[in-house]
Amino acid sequence: MISIFLSFRTTKANYKKLQEKTFFETKVKVYRKYVNAHGPILINSGELVPGDVIEVPQNQRMPCDMILIKGICIMNESMLTGESVPVIKEPLPNNDSVFDRDTHRKYILYSGTTCLETRTHNQEPILAIVFGTGFSTIKGQLIRSMLYPKPENFKFYRDAMKFITVMVGLALIGRVFFLFFNNVSICFCGKTVDKKWS
Repeated sequence: MISIFLSFRTTKANYKKLQEKTFFETKVKVYRKYVNAHGPILINSGELVPGDVIEVPQNQRMPCDMILIKGICIMNESMLTGESVPVIKEPLPNNDSVFDRDTHRKYILYSGTTCLETRTHNQEPILAIVFGTGFSTIKGQLIRSMLYPKPENFKFYRDAMKFITVMVGLALIGRVFFLFFNNVSICFCGKTVDKKWS
């Protein structure tokens, strides 16, 4: 019981530390025509939904996965990939091609990455459209895999369980043999002799 309690407490503490390290919210400028058609409004990043158009904040972490539609960004993606070399992100071209997360990576600003520098013409704001929030982002999928890992089925574990099963079977057979033959009555020359097996 003590070991179960200690294991539960350790697991809960680890979940709390993971939540503190991964939770991130900031203020962002978002363009919503049905709210304010004259300019952006300042909201909390936790209120973002897919389809929102926001200004990309410079020198800040990205609060969600976004598609860059205006301007150029230099991103630090070391949090996701471990690569220390900054990556240049370009705006998504205006054509008839269907957007795909895997093939159009150079147009995506990932959640948790940092925008080091922005470039645009005539000091216009850098714009991006939100397409992933929470666990729908690459960062969210990574966190979910740590919180709820898939069960692993190793060959070594299967062989170990087979070995333990065989050993338990042999132990049971030996126990039955010991109990059955421990007190054996042997008739010898008309006399009953109790033979103790030890």
